[in-house]
Amino acid sequence: MYPQTLDARIAELDTARAMLLKALDSKTDKQSGWSVTEIAYHLYLAEKQITETLQSLLKQADTSSRPSDDQLREEWEKVVAFLSDKNIRMEAPESVVPINPPPLERTKELLAESRKALLELLSKATLDEVASVSFPHPFRRIGRLSGLGWLSLLAHHERRHALQICDSV
Repeated sequence: MYPQTLDARIAELDTARAMLLKALDSKTDKQSGWSVTEIAYHLYLAEKQITETLQSLLKQADTSSRPSDDQLREEWEKVVAFLSDKNIRMEAPESVVPINPPPLERTKELLAESRKALLELLSKATLDEVASVSFPHPFRRIGRLSGLGWLSLLAHHERRHALQICDSV
């Protein structure tokens, strides 16, 4: 269901994080591709980077450039469709490749720290401010996203990886 408020976007993040933590607790670190720890660290790096970018942009937010509600709904639908499609596989941008991650328990602490920083930032912003800032995703196929789009991307990115962890043998 489309999250129309900032609280609804935060709830989307909370639901995905709970799903991720449950998946992390249910699996060992032995699987093909990235390990469970590497996936968790990748998600931490992505959230930290997005939070830092949003923080920088929100300092100069101009709510007159806020996208319409219809544009925000279309953006959300695009993010959800893209991240829900298991057939789409892409290489992570270099800045969020999990090189030498700390142990899983420390990575979970880092995930909690990055989420705390994001929520603290959002507690000082309005829906219109977050909607009015934007920056491009490294994948041209996703394109430029508003701050709200980035919040949903974080949530659905975590959900996607949680499902990958659950589906791994």
